[in-house]
Amino acid sequence: MWTQLPTKWLHRLLPAVAVAVLAGCAADPSGGEAGAAGPDDPSLHTVADELDAHLRDRYQESYAGIVVDDERGVLIIHRIPDRELEERVHAMRGGVKVELRDAAYSLADMESVASDIMADLDYWRDAGIDINGVAPRADGSGVVVSVADADDATGQRLQERYPAVAIMVEQWTAVVPTGSPLPPMPAPSGGLRPKSP
Repeated sequence: MWTQLPTKWLHRLLPAVAVAVLAGCAADPSGGEAGAAGPDDPSLHTVADELDAHLRDRYQESYAGIVVDDERGVLIIHRIPDRELEERVHAMRGGVKVELRDAAYSLADMESVASDIMADLDYWRDAGIDINGVAPRADGSGVVVSVADADDATGQRLQERYPAVAIMVEQWTAVVPTGSPLPPMPAPSGGLRPKSP
């Protein structure tokens, strides 16, 4: 089971959870030896929380995100290659197995674009595009924009306005009975399950 750590910058118009999509790249340069943590080990989440906070603070230009692979007992850290970040991860990981994977964008760059999109909600609404949510992808591949009615033209228009990172558009519409709380955003395709913040 895959879970993504909650992100501080999960932008929401509707209650939604962070989107995590895993894209495989480089393996752990240390050889990916097994650590003490096993499948569904709570220490994975403890170490992941500590690493996430530290990497967000100290490595804003290279850190993209972290994903917990509970089934394999592994933390997957997505980053733009950075030797200092990698050394710090290995120093902080304790007995937890870590895989380092390449990312196209840093979390800071993706959050900046997500913030710009959120600031332009009225513009998009006036243009006939109802944006339901925006979130950086934990794998550092870009920003996911959830819209009520997705098509190729919507993705192209968003990408043209925000060329700094790749924009992925997903269709998501909440159908909520009167008086009911809004449901969480569905898990992205690929069998990955977002973890609630």
